[in-house]
Amino acid sequence: MRMDLSKKQQLYKTLIEHLKEDYKNRSLQRDVNKNPKGHKKPVVVESCDYLGNQINLWSYWQGSLNAKILLVGQDWGTVNPKSDNDKYRNERTRENVQKMDIGEPAGYFDGIDDKIRFKTDTFIIELFKELGNKYDDVTLKNDDLFFTNLCLGYRSEGNSQGFRVKWLRDDVKYLCGFDESDGQKVKHISGLLEIIKPDVVICLGKKTYEVLVQQYDRALYDDIKNGTAELAKTDFFKRLDQKCNYMTIQIEDKEVRIYGVAHPGPQGIANRYSKSNKENKKDGKALQHEDWRNIKEWLQSQNQ
Repeated sequence: MRMDLSKKQQLYKTLIEHLKEDYKNRSLQRDVNKNPKGHKKPVVVESCDYLGNQINLWSYWQGSLNAKILLVGQDWGTVNPKSDNDKYRNERTRENVQKMDIGEPAGYFDGIDDKIRFKTDTFIIELFKELGNKYDDVTLKNDDLFFTNLCLGYRSEGNSQGFRVKWLRDDVKYLCGFDESDGQKVKHISGLLEIIKPDVVICLGKKTYEVLVQQYDRALYDDIKNGTAELAKTDFFKRLDQKCNYMTIQIEDKEVRIYGVAHPGPQGIANRYSKSNKENKKDGKALQHEDWRNIKEWLQSQNQ
């Protein structure tokens, strides 16, 4: 049964309120990475002081609660950058977000040209073209899309070093509405998957995909935790090569397919090539384009 938009908006607002309170409480006992490689100071994840009506900064880019496609990244990065380009980009992001929160016309990328845009964002825009004409320019608002990150906090510094999978596990409940605890699914609140009920979820990167699907497959969770998982079941890049990089779940009366794809950042592109079938002569970007075309095939089958 399809939920009406007003109900979705109410549940979404409640979800955001819970998130803000959660991060406020976490500030007393922050998850600190004591020895992040290449860092002298500890890296923490914290709330963003100008986040208003959305659950994540990425959700200002695309935030339709009636979305058919839910894109889930790893984490947004830092809101305290050091380089001039990063500072300029973040200031424009702040301005755009604040305008959108008060109903003024603004887009996520206003004032941010291709030269200073995150390379990850640029490649995402390119990859979405593989899903059909409706996604030829996802810099513009699209009623079929919702973007978020699985980690809903923001790094105190840096955009890549010092990452911890624990950050994803701490926030996965905001996506699925529950988390695993002592073998039990502990219900917290209506999560994004329950509110949106998309046709497909696209997880960017191995860690993001595995943390999410483990919530729906307890045996896989235990196998990975105990180091007993079969290679064919857990080797992320092998599954990509075999075109079986997905899990199908049921959310009430809705069948949802969760895909895992290589991260679209520079390291993810390199990994897609280096960890793929050695007989494959394509580069990392070409392989990722192929992975996204496989998603298009499934989407088309749902709309026939």
